[in-house]
Amino acid sequence: MFGKGIYRWSDGRRYEGSYINDKKHGFGIYKWVDGRCYWGNWRNGVQDGEGMIVLPNFQMKKSTWKEGQEINSTQEIPYDLKDKVIREIKEMIAEEEQEKRDAARKANKLKKVKNPKITNAAD
Repeated sequence: MFGKGIYRWSDGRRYEGSYINDKKHGFGIYKWVDGRCYWGNWRNGVQDGEGMIVLPNFQMKKSTWKEGQEINSTQEIPYDLKDKVIREIKEMIAEEEQEKRDAARKANKLKKVKNPKITNAAD
């Protein structure tokens, strides 16, 4: 993959962001199954540069990463940045929930088509 995209793992993890040579590279948001998110920069498939770890209750910390390792962090985050991070993660979660609802509707329609109700014309 090259450019921007979304990748979903079967266990519920999700990445939405930039890719180069099939690796996360540039800016992206990664969401773990437990609801935690990483909002920030990637290089060669791992966190690298500035990023934020965001908990499901939207508590967050700003960190600097080097080749996938967190090298320092702070709880002091400018309000405008915190607001932007929360907004973008909420948008991603809303999209994810809509995708689940759409998939459930589609599965329901397929189920109805596969098992049509057969009626007897004589009844």
